[in-house]
Amino acid sequence: MPAPTPVSDLLARLPLGWSEVRYRGRRWSVTRSVQVGGRSQKVLAHELGGTGLVSANVYVPDDGVERFRPCEMPAEEVVAFLEGWVPVAAPSAGGMTGGAAADVT
Repeated sequence: MPAPTPVSDLLARLPLGWSEVRYRGRRWSVTRSVQVGGRSQKVLAHELGGTGLVSANVYVPDDGVERFRPCEMPAEEVVAFLEGWVPVAAPSAGGMTGGAAADVT
């Protein structure tokens, strides 16, 4: 069995700032921030239109050992989210999603 991916590597897949992603078929709002020259990272995700929440911090102090701190939830839940989210496709230039333009006459 391969070694698990460090949480900091999973976090690095998320763009900095706010994003919209899909996880388990639902839309989520997720914010990733980095402080202290990259030694502290935070993720906060909310299920849009639902009650889901994912929140965690990762610290890498001077000893270089990653410290993963989920916020009031099981670590497995945070890791599952970080491993399973997918980006939401940006809307087309006309603001429509899908292939056909709407008839607005």
